[in-house]
Amino acid sequence: ASVQVFLSSTCPISNGYAPELQRLQRDYRAKDVAFYAVYSADSDRAVASRHAAEFGLTGYSVVHDPTQKYARKAGVTATPEVAVWDAKGTLRYRGRIDDRYAALGVRRAKARTSDLRHALDALMAGRAVPVPRTRAIGCVLPSSADGEAKP
Repeated sequence: ASVQVFLSSTCPISNGYAPELQRLQRDYRAKDVAFYAVYSADSDRAVASRHAAEFGLTGYSVVHDPTQKYARKAGVTATPEVAVWDAKGTLRYRGRIDDRYAALGVRRAKARTSDLRHALDALMAGRAVPVPRTRAIGCVLPSSADGEAKP
């Protein structure tokens, strides 16, 4: 499986997820899950690489996506938002990392559910992802108008 994490160097919600993103990569690297930090139109290649290094995403391959080709393919409209692909290249999950944000500006002290972990665990066990789409709360990609990803 592979995980594309769509990030923005200027999004405080993306930046706040850095510790959890580090844990996710560390927890799943032994299970052959590849992690990609995908930076869309707001960053150039140097900014993206510097941001990933500054926020400790050292196990991630950094991808610069200035035309949002990857974001459009996955249907992503916000940062942070994730897309999980199986070994055959089929999109199995798209949405939030967890439910720490109930809405823009409404943050829980602790996530109640870890949607990305549930999706990866299901894939690793050969099962269907129980909830294949969730709504990501975050900073809007330039091509989206309302700041929230659609389910």
